[in-house]
Amino acid sequence: MSEQTGRVLVDPRRGPTFSRIVEGQPIEIQDRELIPLVRVTGWVRRRASLRGDAVEAHGYGFVHMKPVGMVEREGTDERRHTLHDATMRALGVLLLAGLLVSCVSILLVHFGQSMQQVEPPDRSA
Repeated sequence: MSEQTGRVLVDPRRGPTFSRIVEGQPIEIQDRELIPLVRVTGWVRRRASLRGDAVEAHGYGFVHMKPVGMVEREGTDERRHTLHDATMRALGVLLLAGLLVSCVSILLVHFGQSMQQVEPPDRSA
């Protein structure tokens, strides 16, 4: 058996990225059934190598879960409700406003300082 030095069996690049909608456990309320919907997004990186008779493997990744909706079943009727994250939208607007105010303030200070440094021409002739 020939000795192999560090041969990679799995491509070490990031991937695969995955995103899917998952239905949660149904919740029964009186004669209705509510089923939460969650978007699961993530990526995984894994790697394996052979060195002689030794095998080495490791991997890591992340998973992000976000509620996106709810299915309401009542008898044979089925309605889908989408969830909108108003807090996240408000935080995004506040972040954008803060960045814009900062940039405009920096420009105003810069122009104000450059206007003070300009000396008017001497007209005492």
